[in-house]
Amino acid sequence: MINDFSKIDYRFCTIISLLSILYIDYFAKNAIGYIITLAIFIYLIYYSFKNLFNSFKIFIILFTVLPPFPRNILDVYEHIQVTHTISYNVITGMPFIGMSMVQWLTLFYILMFIVEIINHKISFSKSYLNLFLFIIILPLTISAIQFLLAPENFLFREVITGIRFPIYLLLGLLFYIRYKSNINQIGQFLVEVLIASSIIFCVRVPFFLILSMFENTPSLDLGVVPHIPLAVMFSLFLMPHKTKGMIYTMGVCIFSLLSPSRGQIFMFFVLVLLYLWISKFKLSKIKHILSLAFIGFFVIMSMTLFNDRLYEFFLWKLSEFSPSSEGISESGLVRVYEFLNITDSIRTNIISFLFGSGLSGYFTFDAYPFPFPEHLDLKSYQDFELAKGIYYHPHFFINIVLLKFGLIGLCAYIGFILSYFNTCRKKYYIAQNNASFLLSFGFFFAISLLLDMHFRGYYAVLFPILFLYTSNIYVNIKSKNKLVKFHEQSV
Repeated sequence: MINDFSKIDYRFCTIISLLSILYIDYFAKNAIGYIITLAIFIYLIYYSFKNLFNSFKIFIILFTVLPPFPRNILDVYEHIQVTHTISYNVITGMPFIGMSMVQWLTLFYILMFIVEIINHKISFSKSYLNLFLFIIILPLTISAIQFLLAPENFLFREVITGIRFPIYLLLGLLFYIRYKSNINQIGQFLVEVLIASSIIFCVRVPFFLILSMFENTPSLDLGVVPHIPLAVMFSLFLMPHKTKGMIYTMGVCIFSLLSPSRGQIFMFFVLVLLYLWISKFKLSKIKHILSLAFIGFFVIMSMTLFNDRLYEFFLWKLSEFSPSSEGISESGLVRVYEFLNITDSIRTNIISFLFGSGLSGYFTFDAYPFPFPEHLDLKSYQDFELAKGIYYHPHFFINIVLLKFGLIGLCAYIGFILSYFNTCRKKYYIAQNNASFLLSFGFFFAISLLLDMHFRGYYAVLFPILFLYTSNIYVNIKSKNKLVKFHEQSV
C-alpha cells in the first residue's frame, strides 16, 4: 500500500492553524470561546451519526492540536493552584459537569464504536478486550482495597483521573476493531491525522512568536508539542519521492524546534541519531541533517528578535546538556527522589510491588527526603499535596506507572511500545526505501510514546491504532521493481 498524500488539503490545514490562534489566544478567554466550543461539541456528535469515521478523525486532530491550558500557564500556574479557577474555553480543557468536553466526547465515541461493532456483527479476538479490561479492572480493585485499608488518604478524584489512561487506550482499540476489515482505510486515517496535526501545530508557531512582541510578559509556550511534527518530518525525509505538499509539511515542521523543554531537546538529538541509523549513515542523509541544523539555527535565533525571554529560557534549558553543567537539575532531581521513595514504599508489599498501589496511590518523601524542600512548591505539586506531605502525581512515566500499576504494569507499558518500535524497524528494513510512511513514523515516534503516552491522552488513543496497524500488515517485495504492497493479515 502506498499512502495517498494527495487527499490531504494542505491549504485547509493551514487556514485551520491560523484560526486556532484566535481560538486559543483570544476567544478562549471569553464567552465567544464558550460558544465556539459548544458548537464544536454539538457538531461532532451530530456528524457522528452521519459519518462516524470522519467525525472521529476531526475529534482526534482537535484533541491533538488544541492545548488544554493557556499558553501562559507557566506564569499563572501557582495562581491557578490557589484559586482553582481558570478561564480557558477550548474543547480540550473546558469543563462540563465535572469533566472536560473532550472527555465526554471520548465516552461518546466509545459508546458509538461499541454499538457499531455490535450492529455490524464484527468478530475480533477477545484477547484484545480482555487485556484492556484487565488494565481497567485490576487498578480499580487495588484502589478499592486501598480505600478499605487507608480511607483517610484515598481520593476518588484521583481514581477518576487515573482511569482516563486505560479509557483512552480502549477508545483507540475500539476504533481499530470497527474498521479493521479495511486496513488501508486505517492507514489513510493515520496519515491524514498525523500530517494535518503537524501542519496545524507548526504553522501557527511563527505567528505566536511575533505576537509575543505585544505581550506584557512574553509567553514561554508557542503552542506546539514537537514529538509528532518531528517524527513526521524525519519520516518524510526518508520518502524516495516527495510531493509539494510533503515538502511544505517538512518546511513548517522545522518550527517545532522552538519548544524550550529539556526532554524535547534531548528527543530531537535522539531522532537525529535514529534517522542516521535507519538511513545507514548515507552521505545524502547526513546532508539532510546538516541542512536541518543550518535552517534550525536561524529559526531558533529568530527568538532573539521577537521574544528575548523565550530565547534566554531556551539557552538555559540547553545549557544543562553542557559538560560544564553543575550536575542534574532540580526538576531532574525531583524525579530521582520520587523514584527512590516510590520503590521504597512498594517494595515491602508484594501486591503493590507487582500490581501497584491503585489509581489513588501516593508516596511521600519520608524515606529519602528531598535535599531542597523549599523547591517543592505549587509548580511541582498541588496545594493539598504540599499541605499533607502526601503526593499523588509523579512527574516521570516510570514513577507514575510503577506507583499506580506496579512492576507488571511498567513492564507491559514498556514492552508494548518496544514491540511497536521493533515491528516498525524490521518491516522498514525489509521494504527498504519504499516502506510505508507509517512504518518510519513509528520508528521515530516510539520513544516519545514511551516518555509521554501516560500524560497525553491523544497519544494513548493513537497508540493502539498504530500498534495494531503495523502488527497486522506484512510486506511483499516483488523481485523486479521492488514495489511494496501491504496486505491485511487475519486477525
